[in-house]
Amino acid sequence: MSYLNSGTGFRFTSVYRFHADMLRAVCVFDRENPDESILPPDVPLSATYCLFQKVGGRFIRIDDALEDPALATHPARSEVRSYIGVPLRTIGGQVIGSACHFSLAPHREDADIELLETLSDLLAFPLDR
Repeated sequence: MSYLNSGTGFRFTSVYRFHADMLRAVCVFDRENPDESILPPDVPLSATYCLFQKVGGRFIRIDDALEDPALATHPARSEVRSYIGVPLRTIGGQVIGSACHFSLAPHREDADIELLETLSDLLAFPLDR
């Protein structure tokens, strides 16, 4: 995760798994606290940007949530201001999670999406569950 994060200016790099209507952290890297292993509690999927991977099944980029009218009522917009994420899929194509970079401040950067997508391919789960 540190390697994935090192190519960006984002504070966090994470892998999440969908669990019913909740989002479960699998791995979270925090650039400001690189030696700490943090796994926050599950959160409602509807309160996260990872929801967009589950619903749309594609890459999403948010440079500044406060400037995006489509996010005007999103619960995370004032806390998580920038986000880039790709869906994690089973080999059969079912979206089961998200790999992402995010920050608490606005962030306009072309992160290495291909690297996130390669991670997604490497983590493809063999069985649809």
